[in-house]
Amino acid sequence: MKLIILFNAISAASFPISKYLIGVMPPFLLTAVRQLLSGIALLVYQYFMKPHTLYIKRKDWGSLVAIGLWLMCLSLVPIYYSLDYITTARSSFIFNLTPFITAFLSYLYFKETLTIKKTLGLFIAIVGFLPLLLTESPGESSKNGMLWIFSYGELFAIGGVFAWAYGWVLVRKLVSCKRYSPIAIMGYTMVIGSFFSFIGAGIFESYRVSYTHGYVALILFILFMGGNAIGYSLYSYLLQQYTATFLSFAAFMMPMFAALFGWICLHEPITIYLVVSTILVFVGLYLFYQEELRQGYVVRD
Repeated sequence: MKLIILFNAISAASFPISKYLIGVMPPFLLTAVRQLLSGIALLVYQYFMKPHTLYIKRKDWGSLVAIGLWLMCLSLVPIYYSLDYITTARSSFIFNLTPFITAFLSYLYFKETLTIKKTLGLFIAIVGFLPLLLTESPGESSKNGMLWIFSYGELFAIGGVFAWAYGWVLVRKLVSCKRYSPIAIMGYTMVIGSFFSFIGAGIFESYRVSYTHGYVALILFILFMGGNAIGYSLYSYLLQQYTATFLSFAAFMMPMFAALFGWICLHEPITIYLVVSTILVFVGLYLFYQEELRQGYVVRD
C-alpha cells in the first residue's frame, strides 16, 4: 500500500511542477521537450531489453502518428494551458475523469455495452463533478473567464482529457488487437508527439532562453524522471501486485496530493468542494468498475 501512495504522490507532484514550468516555458515547448526525452529513454530501454518488439508494420504507422498527435500532444498542451488558469487540484481532479470519458468513447468505438449500472456510475460522476465545477477557488477569477458554466481553464483541461482518452482508445487497438509492446508504442508516439509539439511551438509560441531561471532544467528533469521514468516503472510493478481496478480506485488520492502540494508550494487553497466532488466521483467509479469486472472488460488477478 505504501508504494501505491508513493505512486499517486509522484503523479500528483507533476501538476504543481508543471504549473511552475509553464511560467517560464510555453506549453507546446514544454510538451515537446518532455515527450522527446521520455520517448528516447523508452526506446533506448526497449532496444537493449527486447529489440524485436520495436518492429512496427508499415500499415500501422498511421495509427502511431494519430496516437502521437492526440495522446502525446493535443492532450498535454491543453492541460498545461489549464494550469495557467485553475489550481493544480482542480486540473488533477478533471484529469481523473478519464475512465468515464474512455468508457463513453469505447462504447462508440468498440461497441462495448453501456449497462444501467455503468450509466448510474457515469451519472453519479457527473453529479460529483458539479460542486467543483460551479464553485471558484480564490485566485482564479482574475484571469479565468467563463464560457457558459465552464471557465477557460476547465475547458482546456476537459479538452485535454478527451484527447487523452481518445489516444488511449487508439493505443488499446494496437496493444490488444495487434499485440504490439506497450513500451515500444509509448516510445514511438512520444517522439512523434514531440515533433507535433515542436511544430506548434514554432507557430504559436516564442521563447527566449533566460538565465534568470537557472532551476528550470533541473525541474524539467525531475518532471521527466518522476512523471515518466519512475512513475511508469512503479506503475508496471504495481500492476503485478494489484488489479487495475484497485489502482484506478487508488488514483483518487491524486487530487488530494495535488491539492496538498499546491497548498505547500503555490499557496493554493484546499476547498471542501474538492473533497465532496472526489468522494462522489469515487462512488461513481466504484459502480462503473464493478460492472466492468462482471462484463469481463477488466480481468481480476
